[in-house]
Amino acid sequence: MSDIFQDLDYRLKNFIAHRLKWHNFMPIQEKTIPMIKEGKDVLVIAPTASGKTEAVFIPIFDDILKNNLEPLTVLYISPLKALINDMYERLERWCEILNATIIKWHGDVAPSEKKKFVKDPANILLITPESLEVILINRSTESKKKIFQNLKYVVVDEIHYFAASDRGIQLNSLLNRLKRYIPHDIQKIGLSATVGNPDFVLTWLTEDKNAEIVTDDTQKLPQYKVIYEEDYTILNTLKKYRDKKILFFLHSRRDAEEYHNLLKRHLKPENIHIHHSSIDKEIREESEESFKLIESGIMVSTSTLELGIDVGDISIVAQKNPPVQVTSFFQRVGRSGR
Repeated sequence: MSDIFQDLDYRLKNFIAHRLKWHNFMPIQEKTIPMIKEGKDVLVIAPTASGKTEAVFIPIFDDILKNNLEPLTVLYISPLKALINDMYERLERWCEILNATIIKWHGDVAPSEKKKFVKDPANILLITPESLEVILINRSTESKKKIFQNLKYVVVDEIHYFAASDRGIQLNSLLNRLKRYIPHDIQKIGLSATVGNPDFVLTWLTEDKNAEIVTDDTQKLPQYKVIYEEDYTILNTLKKYRDKKILFFLHSRRDAEEYHNLLKRHLKPENIHIHHSSIDKEIREESEESFKLIESGIMVSTSTLELGIDVGDISIVAQKNPPVQVTSFFQRVGRSGR
């Protein structure tokens, strides 16, 4: 392991080396960890499964352990509840081993859990902008000071989703309102698999002129193929890759249902799943978990799997018709970055 690893708290080193069994840091981690430890605001741009989430949270956990940081330490903001649930599962093990606390807060979380957090804040709070606004509106000034007074890090995931959008304006407003309850500067970190205009996004994230953009330059260029979109041609093309793991994006729920049935009938794949917003939450989560574990199969999806929900190693991303936005296209292609 590198000098960056050797400088970490011994408990974190033990977890990484013996529990996770990592032998080296990924390139994006080698570049990002020192910058966060220096206290810089950072925009991290790297494909799915490049290790960018760990690149951010390793130095944060190191800071918590070495300096006994008081909660709330980290405010992690994500655009979707599903992403928050996924991140909670990923970080929960780290927190258990490293004796840190974590909570998710959105509409599906029990009120009793939220009351518990308000009374005794956790180290890490995973939240949507809308739920953060609810806290700022409904809680007393005294309560908000208690929750946010120790906040040191704000992590904005899928940051491209917020920049230059109405939800981005809302989020910027919320972060400015938070300053009333925090007696010190906070460190801001943005995460994305793809950003077409990184300088603009960095400016949206922070006014700090010393802020840095960190990118992963080691990724291979994607291989791609454009075909005429007759159903027969699409089915025959996908048939060639039945031994691979395919994520197939469609524009609408209707198209997704139609192609799900077509693929089942003509390709007869051993594993096929469907994912869109009208499917019951528990069924969607079961599909995500099942697809994550298989080695080959097809997941037919609308934009619900465009963002970083973990569905495992994707071999091929297919897209029928171009997405509405270029950033959506890059985000979807990036899902095969594994």
